Amino acid sequence: MGRSSQRRPSGCLIAAHQGQAGQSLILMALMMVALLGFAGFAMDYGYATVKYRRAQNASDAAALGAAAAINSGSNESAATSVAQEVVQQNGFPSTDVTLTYLDSNGNATSNASQVNSVNAVVRDTFPTTFMRVLGIDTSSVSTAASARVAATAPCVFCVLATSGTTLPLSGNGSIDVAGGGIGVDSNSSSAVTLSGNGNITGTSIGIVGGYRTSGNGTLNPTPVKISPFPDPMASVPVPNCGSQGTTSVSLSGNQSMTINPGNYDSLNVSGNGTLTLNTGLYCITSSVNLSGNGNLVGNGVIMYFTCGGMGGPPAACSPGQTGGEINLSGNGSYRLTAPTSGTYQGLETFYDRNNAAQINLSGNGNDNYTGTIYAKSAQANLSGNGGVAQFNSMIIVATATMSGNGTFDVVYQKSQNYQNVGYPALSQ
Repeated sequence: MGRSSQRRPSGCLIAAHQGQAGQSLILMALMMVALLGFAGFAMDYGYATVKYRRAQNASDAAALGAAAAINSGSNESAATSVAQEVVQQNGFPSTDVTLTYLDSNGNATSNASQVNSVNAVVRDTFPTTFMRVLGIDTSSVSTAASARVAATAPCVFCVLATSGTTLPLSGNGSIDVAGGGIGVDSNSSSAVTLSGNGNITGTSIGIVGGYRTSGNGTLNPTPVKISPFPDPMASVPVPNCGSQGTTSVSLSGNQSMTINPGNYDSLNVSGNGTLTLNTGLYCITSSVNLSGNGNLVGNGVIMYFTCGGMGGPPAACSPGQTGGEINLSGNGSYRLTAPTSGTYQGLETFYDRNNAAQINLSGNGNDNYTGTIYAKSAQANLSGNGGVAQFNSMIIVATATMSGNGTFDVVYQKSQNYQNVGYPALSQ
């Protein structure tokens, strides 16, 4: 029998197998590098996307901040400082922002009085994490925004709610505004409605939506279409009421009393009483009520209507919450004037921005209110019994209604109202 034999692989075949294995290892290594590169790209790209969004917010805020500063009378250097601070608050170095101040022709200007718009560019360079394996050590994002600077306020009687009928007038009452315009931010086709014989008069009347009239009521001048406008006092700082609890004051009969600034749950005046408020800040968590033949007098006073109270300290309102409110009615009179200096110069009434309580104001001929009324989320109910309520005020509310037979007379003078009112708006 012949002996069977096994053939042994030749040396070249072994070398071929070894070469294929080596090539596979190299290919796998290259694929791993590619996969790591794709994973790193995805992660770094995601981080860059977040950075971009934050940078866009920062450039928007920087442009608006600088435009608001210019609108309030600051020079370009001060406006730039405001923008740099805003950028830092958004998590970027102040050196990341570049500002350009443009006149009405689109040319750069160093004269603050000629600035029509502000361009802000935020560019940020940051280290990568995984892309370093591909030799890419840094990445960057760049965003831009432009904000217009309004030379004049679009309204001194401003109705901020953006939908629905926000300025209805009924009966024979009238709203007369001198020294400025009426602005209505609602986009409804019936944002303003007139019924009965009442009139609405202003230096100008601008409505985002439209208006409807019935009866003999008139709007003078004829309203014009305007673009939506922002809250002109969005940057006003909230008063500090401190941690002291609240107390209440009630006067009736022929009583008279003088009180000092502080935290109050309610101030009530009825009968023939007279309540005098000394100069300063009054934080109110429930109500200020004037009825009967009472009198409410205060010079250099700011009343801040907020939530909390009932013996405890004032607290911020939640959105839509009803907090403190003011009710001035009856046959008595109110004579209130805002501070003439300090942070709140010219600001007499300030509602917490979330406070949805109402403002009820009626006039009988002896009333005088000097200073800005700012109640972003409140409805103002205006009425009268034939007299004229004199308001030397800028009035900013969510909605306003007018009824009765009286005249609600607003005579705006800038020197008697809050000064730092700005209307910058982002440009497209």
